[in-house]
Amino acid sequence: MIIFALGFDAATGALSELEVKGTGGKVLKDCWERRLETFAGALVPGFPNMFIVCGPHVPFGNMPVVQEIEVNWIGKTIRHMEENKLDTIDVSEKAADVWSDHLREAFKATLFAESAKAVKAWFVGANIPGKAIDPLFYFGGVLTWASWLDKETKTGWESMRFSPSVAADVEGKEPPIHSGGQIALGLPPVAA
Repeated sequence: MIIFALGFDAATGALSELEVKGTGGKVLKDCWERRLETFAGALVPGFPNMFIVCGPHVPFGNMPVVQEIEVNWIGKTIRHMEENKLDTIDVSEKAADVWSDHLREAFKATLFAESAKAVKAWFVGANIPGKAIDPLFYFGGVLTWASWLDKETKTGWESMRFSPSVAADVEGKEPPIHSGGQIALGLPPVAA
């Protein structure tokens, strides 16, 4: 038996339904309707501390490998923030533009690019009426994508903007502990 599942809104659909708000009250869905933009699929400019795992712009490939690389990078980034008493991370608009432009160029170099719209391919959103046609995944390979994340780690996250903890500015006070969004979600803290 072969089952085809072709009517879903891949990569952006679930996040767009959540009404995620960023700085200045901007809504993720509205931003992505204008132009789908991320940094290596892990961060979106103007949405501080919103790490994405397996969202739009990650490599089109073996997802367990992609997830492992992405989660390890996110873990290193959070560790860097904790060690340096940093509460907030946001990717620069320029870094997201450069990545997103690179992603589109990599897609244009594939055989998929010319026919994706005509065949209403889900991996460019063409299967969703009214959705902008744009590559939802990175077609330049897992290793190239991973090199973009590695470069950030090796350069001290040069494309990122960090903000120090408010508590770090008060002598003798420890910064608040954030554990994977549990505070925001109202979940009990994870036992150490």
